[in-house]
Amino acid sequence: MKIITWNCRMKYREKADEILTLQPDIVVVPECENKERLKFGMSTKKPCDSLWFGENVNKGIGIFSYSNFKFKLHSSYNKNFKYFIPIEVYSKKNTFNLLIVWNNPGNKDSNYIRQATNALKFYVPKLDNKRLIIIGDFNSNNFWDKPQGEFKHNDLVSYLEKDFKIFSLYHKYYKEDQGNESIPTSYWNNKPYHVDYCFASSDFSKNAESVEIGDYKRWRKFSDHMPMIININD
Repeated sequence: MKIITWNCRMKYREKADEILTLQPDIVVVPECENKERLKFGMSTKKPCDSLWFGENVNKGIGIFSYSNFKFKLHSSYNKNFKYFIPIEVYSKKNTFNLLIVWNNPGNKDSNYIRQATNALKFYVPKLDNKRLIIIGDFNSNNFWDKPQGEFKHNDLVSYLEKDFKIFSLYHKYYKEDQGNESIPTSYWNNKPYHVDYCFASSDFSKNAESVEIGDYKRWRKFSDHMPMIININD
């Protein structure tokens, strides 16, 4: 199973061909236009199933199946956590939960890691933590943690690991610590940051075959975010 998350910075309809060269089963797209605007080219492979959530027709979050997976909104959905969307993913042979993320508080008074912490503490206990993947653009790294801050990236990672055995696949695969990532996922204002993540429960994390970050030279013309490509033997 190959899952990709890629903040394409809008106009996914014009960029889908490039991501489809990677032959994904599922693609999670923060900053994606709504379904009415997704007019794919004649030669572009069409998704087998998709869901979209957002308030701005040009900029929400979408999830696309290019395999036999189907999607259903999980009953725990809470609209107060904008762009943290719980999805039931199912096929004839496989079922799991997917929490897709575009951490975008949306106003100057909000705090990225506060929103992520509150959203995950609400959702994770309600989802099957034995078969759960949390993936997307978190806009967060412990680089921004403040010593006296109430909410910290490291505390959220620790909560997932210690309470639910949910691990960041990038850090597990590359054996790197949070905040010491050797491969950036974003180049906002031409500066490197690691802000996109895939967290997965132990059933998935122990079967992760590879974790790749798209090459900057190839992907920079499409977005300042690089795709994160997760291969799981499931």
